[in-house]
Amino acid sequence: MKSDRPVLLIAESDTLTRTSMIAFLKAEGFRVLKALTGPEALESIEKGRPDLVLADLNMPEMNGMELLRTISERFVALPVIVVADTDSTGLALEALDAGAKGYLAKPIVDMGLLKHSVELVLSHTRLVSENQLYRKRFERLVEKRTADLWKKNIKLMKQLDEKRKKSAFGAASRCADDIENSVGVVADCLNILEQSYDAVARFMLRCSDMKQSEPEGGSTFEIFSEFRKLTEELCRKSDGQRVPDAFDKSRKSLLRISSMARSIK
Repeated sequence: MKSDRPVLLIAESDTLTRTSMIAFLKAEGFRVLKALTGPEALESIEKGRPDLVLADLNMPEMNGMELLRTISERFVALPVIVVADTDSTGLALEALDAGAKGYLAKPIVDMGLLKHSVELVLSHTRLVSENQLYRKRFERLVEKRTADLWKKNIKLMKQLDEKRKKSAFGAASRCADDIENSVGVVADCLNILEQSYDAVARFMLRCSDMKQSEPEGGSTFEIFSEFRKLTEELCRKSDGQRVPDAFDKSRKSLLRISSMARSIK
């Protein structure tokens, strides 16, 4: 189990500077690892997983700049404070541009400045890490909420579509009933016409019989009486406006069904 105390790596080739830094930082409650060269520093990072590296810019085998670039590539989140001689100010500025989080000049006279620099960089790193964590949590939350909203939206769209289809089919059913009723009216009227045709045929036959049976110049009262009765019967059975109304109602119903069919598509 990892301790709550921060782990520092001192990568310093100068023995006096390295010893004094390690002693002071341990006394301040930090856990401290040490390395004399760049390769040793990389090995310590792999094994010890430090929270912060203090790197000498003038180490042998691999100088501080090379170490800084390697750390930036392989251990992106690991902060580095460079330590340089006072006559290496230009190199220190270059290191800051390359990603170093701080700079200390040797010899380190004020150890309080060392502690302040370490705590400042650790605090900044912790804030960045927490911010990234919160951002990831927030992004996951937004993604989840967005997915939930899309699911609800799709469900609502399906419900609205089903409701619209049911409404359209219901209206179509009513139109079909109207057409069926209109067809019934037309059928009734056709039936009346058929009966009328039969009645007229009978009437014509009756007229022919009466004409043959009565003497020349005889009364035609019975013929006209029969014709009047037939006319009254047909008037009772038929309504002159029923057929046009039925056709008009059917036409309107068909137009409504056509409109609903296009909306369903």
